[in-house]
Amino acid sequence: MRSFSKVQMGVGAVALAATAALAVPWYAGLTLRAELRSLAATHAEGNFRIARLEHEAGWLHSRGSLDLEWRSDCAADPDQPAVVHVEYTARHVPDRESLTRIDWSAAVTSDLGPSGEGLRAGRLSGTGSAGDDGVLRSDMRLPEMQFKGKGQSLVAAASSGTLVVGGSAVKLGWNMPRMVLRGSGEVLQAEQLNLHFDVQNHATGLGALALDLQLAFLLDRQRADRMDMRLTQSVKELRAADMAVEDVVLRADVTNLYAPSVNSAGEVLSATCGLRSLTPGQREKMRDAVQALLVSGVSVGITKLQARTRDGSLDADVALTVAPAKARELQLAEQLSSQ
Repeated sequence: MRSFSKVQMGVGAVALAATAALAVPWYAGLTLRAELRSLAATHAEGNFRIARLEHEAGWLHSRGSLDLEWRSDCAADPDQPAVVHVEYTARHVPDRESLTRIDWSAAVTSDLGPSGEGLRAGRLSGTGSAGDDGVLRSDMRLPEMQFKGKGQSLVAAASSGTLVVGGSAVKLGWNMPRMVLRGSGEVLQAEQLNLHFDVQNHATGLGALALDLQLAFLLDRQRADRMDMRLTQSVKELRAADMAVEDVVLRADVTNLYAPSVNSAGEVLSATCGLRSLTPGQREKMRDAVQALLVSGVSVGITKLQARTRDGSLDADVALTVAPAKARELQLAEQLSSQ
């Protein structure tokens, strides 16, 4: 009787384990679907949108697609967004690192207009994972990209990178082995371009501008009412005509920025398309923001500038500090110091 009970218990344990094993992929699939729907609902409106989400759920596999849309009020036609179409497949077979493995690819599908007439680029693709911590991690690959137009040509070698997205935090690392720009009889070649992008909250402060290529190297840190920024660029080798510069590193820091002033100035810049047209009220708002920023104090500096040539090397740094104003009144002559 006892042995029969042990057999029953053993069978029950095996059945329970099997049920759990079968339920985990199902749970992983439901989790992925819920996260995608939540993400699409969060970005249903605004300048950045997730549209046309189509998700086909399965037990061990899921697949789907979505469109990423970027709108700009300053574009020639604000109602025509730039669109990137993303397709993905997911494997709901959990391992020690994740609940789901995702293979995806993306391509621009919107009309790029005259500036994109000579653009030839393959699909951006990647393989990632989604864990129960809500963090998405993925590697990325981009084939060689070419652009020709108006007497100029650009060839960017196949490149790769990594992406980590969790909550409001975004981390991006990218490496491009080589890029060649030709135009007006000149050739500019850069090798080993590295990009590092780390924002703790992409929805606040300057982090919201991370989609702008000019700010792609921006690192944003905010504490209470203060904000720090760092711009880091590095190039292994840069050639133009007979000149060659190697191991170029530029790091610029802006620290102790008064965050309310930065946000207020950013609102004016966004509303006026980069100060193209200012109303009296916007001009006053911008002036007050700049004055409050200077009164509160700020430090600006190139903390690292290095390069090597055949004839020598460069190693420099420079800093400019605006100390907080006494009695909250702007006195730049007393506040300014440099190094």
